Amino acid sequence: MSTKELICRFQNDVAGYYIPKSEMKRVGEMIGGTFADDASLRYLLGDVSEKARNRYCQTTYCSMCGEAIMISTNSEIDNLIVLCPPGYRGIPTMRFLRSGGISTVCKIGLSAIKRSITFEKNAVEVRKRFSDDRTWYLMTFAVRAGKTHHGLGSEILRPVLDWMDKNHYSVYLETHKAVNVEMYEHFGFQVADICFVPGSQIKQYGMLRAAR
Repeated sequence: MSTKELICRFQNDVAGYYIPKSEMKRVGEMIGGTFADDASLRYLLGDVSEKARNRYCQTTYCSMCGEAIMISTNSEIDNLIVLCPPGYRGIPTMRFLRSGGISTVCKIGLSAIKRSITFEKNAVEVRKRFSDDRTWYLMTFAVRAGKTHHGLGSEILRPVLDWMDKNHYSVYLETHKAVNVEMYEHFGFQVADICFVPGSQIKQYGMLRAAR
């Protein structure tokens, strides 16, 4: 089954608001706001403005359109999952540039882009060790700032994991917050790897949820 066919199958089976490319600016603003204090994002981008941070996020997710599933439970995008099918190997640099990366470089600086490329390369290498042709990559799991503790996380994640179980897929993710590890363990993930983000003292926890 091709990537396109697999994405269509998922979309047919799992109800939700599937976010179109035209909404990438709002996605960038949601992610930029939600992860404004995330240590890994701050390390990657440095001390940039909110506008520049949002633009970086917008460009990143725009680069993935057509290659990943972006789903929320509502059109306000109060929660968000970005899910990459088996075989996903990261964002090619040229696709990033064609998706608005050149102007993004001007806003955040070339050094931030270099750190991002190194970060992505490391993440891909680690992920490959724990993934096979039936492993999906949960790139992003987010609940809008100010909307947490209302069940929005479970509301979007449970149906996705139920579909994975029904179809016997495994799921891999990374988190850079130790406090998130227990939360993901609650959903059936287990720590598969712990390393540091290249050039930093930020721990990266690779977590795998085995196929059921």
